[in-house]
Amino acid sequence: MNAKSFENSQSQDKMIIPTPDSLPGDCDSEVREFICSHLTAYHGDETFLAGPTPRTLAAIECFTGLLKLEREKGGVLDVDTETPSTITSHAPGYILSASEDVIKGIQTDCPLKRSCKPKGGFNTVEKALLSYGYKPGTAMRETFTKHVKTHNDYVFSMYSKDSRKARHAQLLTGLPDAYGRGRIIGDYRRIAFYGVDELVKRKQSDFDAITGCSQDEMRLRGEITSQIKALKDLLAMAYTYDIDLRKPATTFREAAQAMWLGHIAALKVKLK
Repeated sequence: MNAKSFENSQSQDKMIIPTPDSLPGDCDSEVREFICSHLTAYHGDETFLAGPTPRTLAAIECFTGLLKLEREKGGVLDVDTETPSTITSHAPGYILSASEDVIKGIQTDCPLKRSCKPKGGFNTVEKALLSYGYKPGTAMRETFTKHVKTHNDYVFSMYSKDSRKARHAQLLTGLPDAYGRGRIIGDYRRIAFYGVDELVKRKQSDFDAITGCSQDEMRLRGEITSQIKALKDLLAMAYTYDIDLRKPATTFREAAQAMWLGHIAALKVKLK
């Protein structure tokens, strides 16, 4: 937003957001238009804010106690060393309880219980576990050392002999095995705005629109198939919390819940 646009927006009740470039797969009603038509600028002070509720204070007290225990144990309270993390790998977990948590969703089935994501490279996970006194489960070890090609396996298989030498000598940094993962920021707003049914429908349309058989087209169809599966896994994970993300959110709480579960799903599967 340039200075003039920002200045004009401050003088109007309806704030104006710059129009972004259209992207493939966007719904007909763009995010900007939706926000501008539903938002009214507030020019007052902070007196409208209320203090924390007893439930919020109880959640803070609970979480603070868990953080203290985590520090006393050397930095890790608990780890699931048996189950590789996926969107649907763990049962629902809560800070207080299913009835008391206003916005639901944590990475595993207990607060501050870590999960393992060995798809990025099993050795990294194993070293991290050993440094805190844990060992990876036998099933996880065998799966990711014998039967699964990890991110690092793919990356190193593409490095040339000279590239490997330069990497080992630390002449090259920022290579894909260290930095090429977990940097994609999802547009979690779309879950709240459109609902997962609509997102799946449009991803399916993207898939159907790719009819060629070139290497790039086949790779893209494979990626879209994975995206559709991830959206369906998101639905399944949300259902364990008795939350239906199939349709758009209708309240602020539903919108916040939808965006949070989308973020949690991404955390559950990112490679590191």
